[in-house]
Amino acid sequence: MDHLQSVFSQVGSEIALLPDEIGLLESLLYAIPHPSTSLAGLRLTLVKRLLMQRTKASEAQVATWLDVAGTAYSEVGQPAQALLATQEAVTLYRELAERYPDRYTPDLAASLRVLTGLLEADDAWPRWQVAIEELRSSMARAHFGAELAKASHQAVPDRAAAALSTAADQATMPDDAGPRDFTVRTRLLVREVAAAFPAAGLPPWVTDPLPDKHLNAIGVLEQGLIDPARLADALVEHADVVGEAGLLHTIELAETVFATDLGSVRGLVEDAQARGLEVAAAELRDLASLQDVVRAWIGTPTWTESVDYLREHPQLRDDAVGSMLASAPGPVAQQHTAILHLANGMDLTDSDTAASLVEFLANPEVAADGAIERLEAGEIDAMTTTVLANPQTLDTPRGPLLLAVLLAARGEPGNAREVIAAFGPTLNPTQRRARVLSLRKLLASNPPSEVATALPDLIALLDNPSPNQPAGASEPGPEPDQAG
Repeated sequence: MDHLQSVFSQVGSEIALLPDEIGLLESLLYAIPHPSTSLAGLRLTLVKRLLMQRTKASEAQVATWLDVAGTAYSEVGQPAQALLATQEAVTLYRELAERYPDRYTPDLAASLRVLTGLLEADDAWPRWQVAIEELRSSMARAHFGAELAKASHQAVPDRAAAALSTAADQATMPDDAGPRDFTVRTRLLVREVAAAFPAAGLPPWVTDPLPDKHLNAIGVLEQGLIDPARLADALVEHADVVGEAGLLHTIELAETVFATDLGSVRGLVEDAQARGLEVAAAELRDLASLQDVVRAWIGTPTWTESVDYLREHPQLRDDAVGSMLASAPGPVAQQHTAILHLANGMDLTDSDTAASLVEFLANPEVAADGAIERLEAGEIDAMTTTVLANPQTLDTPRGPLLLAVLLAARGEPGNAREVIAAFGPTLNPTQRRARVLSLRKLLASNPPSEVATALPDLIALLDNPSPNQPAGASEPGPEPDQAG
């Protein structure tokens, strides 16, 4: 330390010669050991140089410099100047915490703690109260209130207890002002203060213990949720903890403290405790095996192999597979869910039936025939399943008609009209008549109300082509759906 003091003393004599570069001056300032009364004068000289550049710095930088200045003034025996600098730092941090509570509330609290040390207790408390009341975010007020209780519990224990109780209430209020990590930091701070300074009437999430062995087991189980086999191993590995009655209470506490949803973990633990770990683990391993079968089915390279695999693995028709695919994101899972619906009731051991399903999945025109047939029969759900099972159906000449009806069924009549308005003028009169006939059959089939309401407009758009497409325009050559 003597060597450092010698070095910094030499630097001090040269400070006046340094350029007004904020980065350079800050680097020197923050390199000085602190606390160090013997080097306080050097820190004060540097921070004064920095404060002369305050118009070129951010508010956060200036607030930090003022904090340093307040401490340095106090260390060199100038309490009045220390009070002025720290008060200004508190003012700046209050403004910053108002705009960015998650980022600057801890800094505001730290600065106010310094100010408290420079004031008598009667003067300090009102300043804390004003700072809390001026914050709009309930989570920021909770953070600040916990800091207030921490700083004042020895001087004014009754007031501190009231502040901590209020902070605990505010920390669980719905608040969108800050990110989750600030919420977690605040709630952990409330627990920390309560552990060092017990107060009556605090809620269980503040006072009840969070055993490490419980938190560790919860974390392992939560990570295993994406993999049933891994989850089964985790259940067995932590069998003693999972069987403890207190684990469910810890899960409830952890949901509040860490602002997270542990519903799946809670359900797993409840099931394991109710039916036994071995039963729960066995079911998870069965589910993992079923997932392997589903992945292998989805990974088959051709539709012929896909249908063969479906025939050879009847467990793919279990309701669990449908639920598994329905909850999975992405078009591939959606398509295979639709294929299972199509195959329901089919005897795939019959070669002709299996071949017809392969043809349906491989040939968009064949799928389009089936979709139009279901459309005309008013079977909107079946039409939707058909399109989902072979999405290329929408790329066929009749695809826009199917898309328009799908949009109408989803309650999007405006988008349905846009589709018809865009592709209608590209059709020749024969094609338009065929599509109008399909929509009239659908209308006559008593379809769902949202579809029935949209159909007259769609029919009118097809009956009355755009002026840019004369009604008698020459017709192109035949296309696969020329008759319908």
